[in-house]
Amino acid sequence: MKCPVCRGIRFEKIFHQKKLKIFSALRNVPFIEKSRFDASLYRCKKCGFVMQDLTPALKRFLTNFYKKEASFFTAPPAASVPSARTKFNIAFLNAHIHEPVRSVLEIGAYDGYFLDAVRKNFQAKEAIGIEIMQSKNRFPKIRLIHDSYPTSAVAGKKFDLIIIMNVLEHVFTPHDFMQNLGKNLTENGKILIEIPNEQWTFESGMFSYQHQHISYFTPITVRRFLASLGFTIDALYRKDLDRILILCSKNKRLVPQYDFVDTSSRGYRSRSQAVLKKFKALTISGRPVGLYGACTFTHNILQATDVSSDVVIFDGDKRKEGTYMSDIKRPVQSWQAIDPSRLKKVVIMPLAFTREIYNFLNSKKIRTPIRKFFNA
Repeated sequence: MKCPVCRGIRFEKIFHQKKLKIFSALRNVPFIEKSRFDASLYRCKKCGFVMQDLTPALKRFLTNFYKKEASFFTAPPAASVPSARTKFNIAFLNAHIHEPVRSVLEIGAYDGYFLDAVRKNFQAKEAIGIEIMQSKNRFPKIRLIHDSYPTSAVAGKKFDLIIIMNVLEHVFTPHDFMQNLGKNLTENGKILIEIPNEQWTFESGMFSYQHQHISYFTPITVRRFLASLGFTIDALYRKDLDRILILCSKNKRLVPQYDFVDTSSRGYRSRSQAVLKKFKALTISGRPVGLYGACTFTHNILQATDVSSDVVIFDGDKRKEGTYMSDIKRPVQSWQAIDPSRLKKVVIMPLAFTREIYNFLNSKKIRTPIRKFFNA
């Protein structure tokens, strides 16, 4: 195992759990357990980068998983109504790109929703999306290729803008992946990257292991990673607590090596175990416990624990109603369908908009105690 950031070979294990349950995420049918793996996360002693050990068994599982799973999520928004996230990301691009964008490539384009919005915004003449899952192209003015990257379909082609949204953390060999992207980038081209920000995860001890995530980036390690490959970060924005949005380009001159060491993951093993212990304590009771937020954290922590009490998951996003999380037998419900008087407590699980959710639930005059998970 070699660190993709500094090429170091000395690691310390910061997380390990035997036979962790592996499920899909947010599906419309009850879950069937997919597999179990010994899950481990390793921290590079030289630079602090955290990564998963990509064993042959896990690599085989993930390769098959990406090819056969329809989607991790429920249906995307209607094409005629751009989401707030899409509007924000396009505004970010407009603020930092000042040259014409004639061609766009997106890796992990799903059905082309965001790619088509970017094409319209820049009036690009060419828009190509690459997607390993067999999603349907809903946008006739883009070309959707069902393949993994790199692919011969774009070999030798150059693009003014390349988009990788929530992709880099999944890539088996991120170093080679970014080198290939550089070959597909025009001289003045830009790469838009969105990745999870694991800094707060490591510092808080939040359980963050996801079997499909190979790399766990922080602002420090992603800067060092991109600099080592010859990329300059033109803009970096931390979205809420858990996302990083980056626009980068090729270096046109020699830049000093970015060699800061990330220390946020030191001590993560004990902090994460404390979080799991706290979750188990919150959900052990004679009456059902309500978990507000069908989010990634909820799914991850349910996978890591055997909840002995009756858990009810509810959410304000109507698209999540009727879906299932981990091995909880009840589907996700709307908050209106919940009778709070039957719950011992309501625990707010999401990282983002915690205060807004708390104020919203309080405004409904719910008498059941309401707790924030990281302030419960």
